[in-house]
Amino acid sequence: MVQRYPWPSHLLVLAAAIVGGCSIPFIQRPDPLEESYRLVHRFYVKPVQADLISQAGLDTLSKFDHDVVVEVTDRELLIKHGTLQVTELPAPAPDDWRAWARVAGQAITSAAAVSPRIAKIPEDDIEDAVISGTVAALDPYSQYLPPNSASRNILRESERRAVDGQARTNRIATNLPGEQIPLPASVSWRIDDGVAVIQIRRFTTITGHLVHQALERAFRGQANASGVVLDLRGDPGGMIDAAVQVADIFLDHGRVVVLEGRDPRDRRVFRAKSEGSIYERIPLVVLADGGSASAAEVVAAALQDNRRALVIGTSTFGKGTSQRIIELANGGELWLTSAYMRSAAGYLLDRHGVIPDICTAEQGDSARAERFHALSAKKRTSLSEAEWAELRRTCPPSELQAADALERAKRILHSRAD
Repeated sequence: MVQRYPWPSHLLVLAAAIVGGCSIPFIQRPDPLEESYRLVHRFYVKPVQADLISQAGLDTLSKFDHDVVVEVTDRELLIKHGTLQVTELPAPAPDDWRAWARVAGQAITSAAAVSPRIAKIPEDDIEDAVISGTVAALDPYSQYLPPNSASRNILRESERRAVDGQARTNRIATNLPGEQIPLPASVSWRIDDGVAVIQIRRFTTITGHLVHQALERAFRGQANASGVVLDLRGDPGGMIDAAVQVADIFLDHGRVVVLEGRDPRDRRVFRAKSEGSIYERIPLVVLADGGSASAAEVVAAALQDNRRALVIGTSTFGKGTSQRIIELANGGELWLTSAYMRSAAGYLLDRHGVIPDICTAEQGDSARAERFHALSAKKRTSLSEAEWAELRRTCPPSELQAADALERAKRILHSRAD
């Protein structure tokens, strides 16, 4: 799940270069490596040692030249080329981020000086690789996107391409010139046996609006659905604001999700607002599986924890962290894990995920199924890590075949409507 925050794109330094009596402004951009180090130090969800991730970033130099090796010890940083020790730099204190950024830059310069292969590569490309390696060492979800990457557009969706419940295609540019990846609209819907089935594929800038639009069309005129199946199978997540908006459509009160981070702006509590709409009362079932992650898990947990909907399927993925997106001065983007997500009931979504009320995964024997029911009946915040692990073993996070789960969901909704 991601949150976008503004960050100064340029720092302006005015140099009074007097030419013909005129003052000419000089624009100086922050060094991307130093900038990324500073942002990791400030916003990453937990403290990390600068020396450890510096080693990971500088290890990427060997991708350009296998003979270049960087070794970091308690006292020094060594750059080697083959069997020769080229440079020896004093190692700063493990938590001195500014000094480590400076030393990392010096290491790059030293490697380029002794390696003809590295010397031929544009400086920006080398710096991008080192930043990528540095950030990737933090966790699986933190990443650096170089300036030529346009993947940020995946979360931006045009309403003109998502109309009337049809999965129209959005053209999303990749980081390769001229190449585009077709993505369906984030929301599609249909009426199935009198039930509105709304599928959310990802959470974008307009997903909440599209869900509301689908509901209006499903509950008016001849459609007049008797209930809703919210299909979150295979949904990898997206924007936290969109997840909150979708959950809020169906909730008239209660927490949606709690974010816990080091920076005050990453510590937030999202609550539902009562609007008195019919959608806060209509019968509702959620489908989820092992591919449901992040924002999808927030929605499923919020509706389950507030006793608004039953969740049918398998255990979800368990990606319970939020990423802060920061644009660097060079146009690249830093996606930093900045907060853990806690469900409305108070348990951490990270590694735990959402456990369904009705498990459709293969559970083996009846004893295993009974154990699942016994554990899932317990209050989630009282579960030990061993019990969480057992729950996920007895209802593993697998891909859910929709047919059986959808039939169960429709039977539940029809029984409530009778």
